[in-house]
Amino acid sequence: MKAYKNILFILDHLKGGGAERISLDVANNLAQKHKVTIALLDSSNIRMPISNRVNQVHLDVNKKFMSGNLWRNKKNKLTIGDINKINNLVSEKEYDLIILSHWYSLHLASLLEGNIWIWIHGEIFNPHKSRTSNPFRWYKEKRRVFLERKYFTKLLNGRNLIFVNNTLLEKYKPYIPQSNIKVIYNGIDENRLKENLDNQDKKIWDCIFVGRLSSEKQPEYAIQAFAASTLTGRMAIIGDGSLLPSLKNLACKLGIENRLDFLGWQNNPANFIKKSKVLIMSSKQEGFGLVIAEAILLETPVVAFNCSEGVFYQLNTPVLKEGLVPPQDLRALASKLEKIYHHPYEIKSVDKERLSIKTTIESFENLG
Repeated sequence: MKAYKNILFILDHLKGGGAERISLDVANNLAQKHKVTIALLDSSNIRMPISNRVNQVHLDVNKKFMSGNLWRNKKNKLTIGDINKINNLVSEKEYDLIILSHWYSLHLASLLEGNIWIWIHGEIFNPHKSRTSNPFRWYKEKRRVFLERKYFTKLLNGRNLIFVNNTLLEKYKPYIPQSNIKVIYNGIDENRLKENLDNQDKKIWDCIFVGRLSSEKQPEYAIQAFAASTLTGRMAIIGDGSLLPSLKNLACKLGIENRLDFLGWQNNPANFIKKSKVLIMSSKQEGFGLVIAEAILLETPVVAFNCSEGVFYQLNTPVLKEGLVPPQDLRALASKLEKIYHHPYEIKSVDKERLSIKTTIESFENLG
């Protein structure tokens, strides 16, 4: 491995989210030893701070490229000006490593040359048909699966790929047999996590949910589990998304609207996690679930659906695995929340060390 590298990250945006958070943390940490550039395809709403050690480039490509179905030909949505900006960015410097991270950026792989790696943070398509007795929906699902498998293979087969857990590897490997795949678990930048913490340690919330208010995160399960438990305090919801109105209606139907705090998107959710007794993660699918590791480092116990190998990896110790719950089991989620609230497990230093970003950084330095 070279002692010094010139590294380029091309990201969709930095509007907030786990994929953006880990990409930025890795870039910022690599910049301590290497020359690092972050290029944003959309810089219209940067909500996450970039270290002054990192060079920024705002590509701001055609909005049509940054919208719609991922599994369609996106290259024809790039203007000649967009392509020139991308080519100029890469040709100006000899990058030792180029990372394409998060969603639409992976379509740029065929435009670039060099040591290029595509970072897959979570489930990007479902290779199996949904069950239905409706013949029209059955045909629609059959067609969707056929087309998405075809586009997935065409786009990613033969590429260098990074997966954040072995569940994704096993799910997608049959469709990309010629790809060079590495599994790199995410790690947490403890310094970044704790640098803006206040000095107040008082627990305000019985539990907290942190994440996009979207279908794959299933915040409604977290709310229902809180309502079904015997907890009498308050719950915090950190995040925004399309489900917000329906979640507020759900809180009213459950009679807990006066005990639920919808706090929206927060620049520093760590302060809120620290002031909560339990973090609840109710995702249907999850690449890694970065917020789990953040909670462990902040010594807030976690209750989580065991929905992926990435989630299991983080809580796979004799003590922490007490927080794992069978996926989609609402009754078990409520029961476990109640149990860990009253009898929180002890988070030890060894639990924190295994979730450090140090190992993640070393893995990226050795990509070649």
